Amino acid sequence: MAIPSYFHWNPAVRWIITKRLNTIVEVAGFNSSDSVLDFGTGTGILLPTLSRMVKSVVATDLRPELAQS
Repeated sequence: MAIPSYFHWNPAVRWIITKRLNTIVEVAGFNSSDSVLDFGTGTGILLPTLSRMVKSVVATDLRPELAQS
């Protein structure tokens, strides 16, 4: 699990993780009429970004409470 990296005490580590995720979303080339399935949502770190970019987002995970907090 990469969860500790998302909340790492070192800002450089958090920046690298955020940059990596933003690059993935950018390369995916979503447009405003797309619908996205976030399979394995984890903490839900991508949900705010995805929800601003696409028409609808469906998120699923074995432990959805992680993304709800």
